[in-house]
Amino acid sequence: MASQSNSTSSRLTFLRVGWLILAAVLSLVLGTRASAQPLDETWQVTVNGQTVQVNPDGSFRISNISAADSFGPAGPGTRPDFLSDDFLRLVGTRTVGGVTEYAFSEPFQIRGGQTFTLQNLTFTDQPPPSPERIRLSISDIVLIPGDTAQLTVTGNMADGSLRDLTHRSAWTIYRTSNPAVATVGADGLVSAVSAGPVFITAVNEGATAVLQLLVVIDTVTTTVEGFVQREDGSPVIAAQVTLFSESTLSVEPDGYFAIENALVPGGAATISVTASATIDGQAFRGGSAAISPIADGITDVGIVTLREVSRVLVFGTRPNERAQLGSDLSSLGHDVQVLISLPSDLSEYGAIWHVDAFTPLTSTERLQLADFVNSGRGLYLTGERPCCAALNASVETLLNSLVSGGGLELGGMGDSSGSARFNPNAVGGITTSPNVLTLWHPSGPGVVSGIGSLPDANLLATMIRNEIPVAGAWDCSDLVGGRGRITLLMDVNWLRSDPSRLLAIENIQTFLGNAPGCAP
Repeated sequence: MASQSNSTSSRLTFLRVGWLILAAVLSLVLGTRASAQPLDETWQVTVNGQTVQVNPDGSFRISNISAADSFGPAGPGTRPDFLSDDFLRLVGTRTVGGVTEYAFSEPFQIRGGQTFTLQNLTFTDQPPPSPERIRLSISDIVLIPGDTAQLTVTGNMADGSLRDLTHRSAWTIYRTSNPAVATVGADGLVSAVSAGPVFITAVNEGATAVLQLLVVIDTVTTTVEGFVQREDGSPVIAAQVTLFSESTLSVEPDGYFAIENALVPGGAATISVTASATIDGQAFRGGSAAISPIADGITDVGIVTLREVSRVLVFGTRPNERAQLGSDLSSLGHDVQVLISLPSDLSEYGAIWHVDAFTPLTSTERLQLADFVNSGRGLYLTGERPCCAALNASVETLLNSLVSGGGLELGGMGDSSGSARFNPNAVGGITTSPNVLTLWHPSGPGVVSGIGSLPDANLLATMIRNEIPVAGAWDCSDLVGGRGRITLLMDVNWLRSDPSRLLAIENIQTFLGNAPGCAP
């Protein structure tokens, strides 16, 4: 069916407004004037992940629509203005004769307490022109205060095309994790303010990409070289090797690569590279050790070993976080399966992410997961605040059966608030490879007590306000069976709400899926 636009009029009413979240009830009634194709009871409409059936008269109501309001019109770091930070879009669908038809609005923002009128719903047999995923890049990944650098957002569209989505006119919104380090304008111009790491996030209709850049007092130029090999020592000729935003291919027969004249932080900073390749249809990944760069010389990072990327399982009863994590892991190149419950056969998975809040692990699931870890593989566990005592008790039982010394207690010390600081010396390089992680932004996390008696390296994150531990990590040497790896983060909401979550997810998955000396 050919695409056509109808000038229909609709009202969206938002009833409640929060300081950081705009919570709303949405209602829409189509205008009474004639329309070539009005909505009726054959349509379902969706706004921001919530779906309802349209009434016969074309009206509908969606309760508890929420949208973040973290900053004002000047961007991150400014006072929230009761206008949603991101753009939303209404999308309707129905199936007629086996063909899916679509109705959609232009992207829009919501303002608390006001009525919003939609115009020009488009009816078509093609889905709305939204990106399936986006890629975020920057002209310079290392800056000094006063520098500027331009972001570029490229969208992979549903029809297979690539589209430049850099500017706000293409509905992209940017965030910065620390405006005191770097700010970002509406059209993606980054301005360095003071020294430190900072995460920049781009969002376009739900598709999200994150990159880290460094603002430093001084920089040096170096040539980074090394070799890419598989675990059996065979060279990898066509690996993609990346240092910050600079990439090269290892093209020599022995797997040699060189990134020439790379701009890197000066002083006592260290650098590392990551490498990836697809061999016989299977993905391989790896990273180098952290090395101090040689100014105006050659920095040799040695051998970068690539290991096969195993399938990743995400399971749990939290649908939104589960779906978002599955999408994020897929965007990082992993083969992901997303399920509500734990399957009986776990042999195909190299890592498992448990995503829940209220539903406890059953005794059978605890036995399955213990066997999984003892076979040398990686497990991510979710804990929570005191709201979720049953979940915490089940995870606590599992952890204390696996961690040497035990004695862990989850969630029994009240709520925490604010941001947490990642431990730069956490076990296995989990906070330094492939990304340098500094801050974690949970939503009211629970507390892990008893972890203080364990080595400092097992402290993954502590609250900035009071140094209370809220996340832990354990390598094979920390576990009773001497195999596997475990992480515990005491909040489930961060898997959707943390603006820098992609970088943390990448590091955690790298840690869980890459356990040299631990796997059988």
